[in-house]
Amino acid sequence: MQRFVSVMVFWLALCGVSEAADSGSEGVGAKERIIMGWVERVVLIPWGVELKAKLDSGAKTSSLHAEDIERFEKDGEEWVRFIIELEGKGEEIEPLQVEQPLVRNVRIKRHRGNAKRRPVVNLKFCLNGKGYETQFSLVDRSRLNYPVLFGRRFLKDVALIDPSKTFLTNEGWNTCLIKYAADEASDKKAETQQD
Repeated sequence: MQRFVSVMVFWLALCGVSEAADSGSEGVGAKERIIMGWVERVVLIPWGVELKAKLDSGAKTSSLHAEDIERFEKDGEEWVRFIIELEGKGEEIEPLQVEQPLVRNVRIKRHRGNAKRRPVVNLKFCLNGKGYETQFSLVDRSRLNYPVLFGRRFLKDVALIDPSKTFLTNEGWNTCLIKYAADEASDKKAETQQD
């Protein structure tokens, strides 16, 4: 009987170690990257603007189609003002004017001609039901098929690309926008209490 109890204790201990090892392998160091198509839908926050995005592992920095790009100073810092032209399905939509602080400048090498300097800004967006923020270089992409391009700097921790498919993500963006609005309201309430 004593031998039976010892064997049971051994097996229970072994199962416990195995379970702990399994749970540890899912935690630290494991990145949650999901498979996405080479084109996905993205929604810019807080404007709720839905755009098509190309996922391109050949580009390092993400880029956004922008027009009338203008640099200016605000409170002693460099800012950028630009227009996002929205796609409409037969309906006329107002162009969206955006102002963001300049994060940095990037030089993009072109196949023909000299490298071109672009402003880079941080923008928030929803992708597959989750909120993100990343850097976008601003450029006229009107001759290209997609107004947004996601580069490696953003994709490396988020997605694996299936080059044979498009629109694989199916989580809606409503939850993402509701969370953003709740966070903003919470921040404003905290600021009001400090004053």
